[in-house]
Amino acid sequence: QSTWGFYSGMYPILAVLILSVPVQDHARDLANDFDFGPTYGKAYSGSAFRIFYWSSSKAQSADRYREVAVMCQEKCENNVNCFVWTYIPPSDDHSAPERCVLKSVTSKSFPSQTESASWTGAATRAARWHSELSGMSGDFLMPAVHYSPDCLSISGWHDIAGAISLVGDDDQLIHHVFQGCPVSGGWHHGYSSDLVHWSEPDQPISPAAIHETYRGMDSFDSPCSGFVVVDDDGRVCAGFRQCSSNRGLSHAWDVPLELRCATDNTLTQWNDPDYIFEFYFERALPYDPVRPWKGNDGLWYATIAADSCNGTGWCVGGSAQFLYSSPRLHGDGAQWNLLGIMFASNRTVMSHGQSGGDRHNEFVTPDFFGGIPGDPLHGTTKVMLDNGYGGYTMYFTGYQDDGQEFRADFSRTGAIDYASFSPVLDSGGQGINAVTDGQPMVFGMSRTFGARDPNHVAVNGRRVLAGWLQGNIAFMSLPRDLSLDSNGNLLQQFVPELKSIRIADSYINSNVTVNQPFNISQQFEVVLSVSQFTQSNFGLQVLLSGDANEYTAITINTTANIVIVNATLQGNAVPRAGPFEMPTDGTFHLHAIVDHSIVTLILNNRTALTVFTSPSDALAVGVSLFGLSDAVGSVEFWNLESPNSK
Repeated sequence: QSTWGFYSGMYPILAVLILSVPVQDHARDLANDFDFGPTYGKAYSGSAFRIFYWSSSKAQSADRYREVAVMCQEKCENNVNCFVWTYIPPSDDHSAPERCVLKSVTSKSFPSQTESASWTGAATRAARWHSELSGMSGDFLMPAVHYSPDCLSISGWHDIAGAISLVGDDDQLIHHVFQGCPVSGGWHHGYSSDLVHWSEPDQPISPAAIHETYRGMDSFDSPCSGFVVVDDDGRVCAGFRQCSSNRGLSHAWDVPLELRCATDNTLTQWNDPDYIFEFYFERALPYDPVRPWKGNDGLWYATIAADSCNGTGWCVGGSAQFLYSSPRLHGDGAQWNLLGIMFASNRTVMSHGQSGGDRHNEFVTPDFFGGIPGDPLHGTTKVMLDNGYGGYTMYFTGYQDDGQEFRADFSRTGAIDYASFSPVLDSGGQGINAVTDGQPMVFGMSRTFGARDPNHVAVNGRRVLAGWLQGNIAFMSLPRDLSLDSNGNLLQQFVPELKSIRIADSYINSNVTVNQPFNISQQFEVVLSVSQFTQSNFGLQVLLSGDANEYTAITINTTANIVIVNATLQGNAVPRAGPFEMPTDGTFHLHAIVDHSIVTLILNNRTALTVFTSPSDALAVGVSLFGLSDAVGSVEFWNLESPNSK
């Protein structure tokens, strides 16, 4: 037996769907372009996202450890992110460790092979993946409601690096979302007037990398995740740190927080950097900022994400937000002063009780906002978002006065989207105790926008959230409206503007006792309401094939109090699940949008799940209800237009 250990990065570069169905005929011609292995003497290129360090016995050493290479091949086949793999046997002198390296895709081109004293091979999904992206087949899998500019099909991080809504000259509110595209040299700028149809300017990558030499710094890299804000003079400014530097102020990572302000109305031209303050520990961290805000006391506030220890790694106290203040955002009169730690916590979605949790690194791509619609405390409730534990977006709800600590109510901590969580049905637990995290990031690195006033902390207004969807290529999630209920719980729903793409003459309204499948499409919206039921598991199967052998199942489980999306019959290796509380009025409201290979649902305006799926052909258009033969309720369907088709 081999002994196992592994290294995993913060989050994988790209996720590629595991296909449980055989490679289709239209992809078989491509199979000759891939070496599925195991092949000795070569190594595939790719971006390593997981490394297993093994210590194999001599009994497994036959034929250069081929038996162990097969184990590595199986690891790749069963990992949702793996495209190619390489197994490096132990060296004769043990100078190099034995390891199995799983790799993701770095571009649309075939990965290349090089000579190497190792074993290698491609996952069987490789031919299908390239077939879809090359346009040779699989167009039916390409979402057309979600937005995905070209640079999101290239490797790299695709955080919502900044987002803001601005009133134009005609008093129309325009929403701007900047998504990270570091390989393309900066942030990608998408904009929309309706949160549905998205466009890009003629120069979509902006702000972009420039050579920065501030105080001896030497950096020519993409702006990292940051914010977009309006300064004291009404100028739109983007703020961030450089993602990397050959030489910093003291160390390579000592890169200050900078602002670049737009010089045109299209937000494509930006002035030279204005460096506003410096923050760094004795080691490299992302040091991500939130969007600065002006408090009720007239001062500007900003935070930098780090951990609470300033040690060399593992931090018992967990993550921390360091709070700064200044009379002005930048320029004359600006003087940023460190006030201290605004918030520190080691709690996670799975462990947020009084005994603490197992978060021991920095916050990542955080957001901080208040003024939330429906707030029973008239806008004073604050929410902090973070993505540093598993890549998915979790939230802390609490309270914070100007210049003071953020006081979290840990009973209201959760995930915006439970796409990285899976069910644990044999545990006997309920709700959060019936799920576990640990699946790769699908929905994460999200930010808020949507209000006419860009001050999202001190001024009440609309709060729209969008995130990075990480699939075989990346997408921006469908925007969601955030609000609070009368008890201060965070709510979410699809923005109502999405109703504008409903195709009216496709509308179906039925009771839930119907026992025949509906023929819908692969691009539709469904609203299921169930007020009386006798079975503990009920829901619907979507993307149902004509022979009923494949589908993606959405199950409301009232024994475990979780909602499950199971796409294992359509290429997703693991079912996903999120917890819910039983509705006080006894009625379940499930709202889902199916966009070919992306299924997104929101249950009772609280629990959300986004799951990638892969129907084998364009004829999987059925929807079937189950567990509802004696229930009371209704189901509604609309086919949807294609606002963002390519």
